Amino acid sequence: MTKAEDRRGQQRERLIETAEATIAASGHDALKARELAAAVGVSLGGLYNLVGDLDELMLLVSARTLRRLDAALSAAATNDDPAERLVAIALAYCRFARDNQALWRALFDHRFVEDKPLPDWHARTQLGLFLHLAEPLRRIAPHKSDEQRQVLARTWFSAVHGVVLLGIAEMLVAVPYDALEAQIAEMVRMLCAGAERT
Repeated sequence: MTKAEDRRGQQRERLIETAEATIAASGHDALKARELAAAVGVSLGGLYNLVGDLDELMLLVSARTLRRLDAALSAAATNDDPAERLVAIALAYCRFARDNQALWRALFDHRFVEDKPLPDWHARTQLGLFLHLAEPLRRIAPHKSDEQRQVLARTWFSAVHGVVLLGIAEMLVAVPYDALEAQIAEMVRMLCAGAERT
């Protein structure tokens, strides 16, 4: 690697870290190309030599967030009982969202340029999170096909995500946060009981 390539790699990493800190402090709408370029110490044109556009930068930041979320879910998934493992994963998801609200919300709230496809590498990062659900769901619902369990995993994620989203936002219909974790645990246990029977 040449010195120029090494310097560019360091600048790119600083740019991603600066964008991540900006989102964590002020939300993804606070990302402004000129401000980011100044913070990193490059020209506006130099910024676009480091990333193609702000959408690419958002993808790079969200990939970091997803890797941290993946690590949190992995750390929680230690219980040998499949239902309790799924409860622990759901609670880890809730706590990660609570502790990283702006970065977590940016995963879902940022809208990319219309008709711009999601890169394969980022789609794989997203789908990798569902691997945490695969083994416990296989044990809970061995009578279902792999395809049925994949749909079930997406449905369960959507259910937990919705409850967490409303609870953290403290919307009118939301479960109050002091009851949120207990309600998530009860919901997941009920889902597990239902999946065993159907």
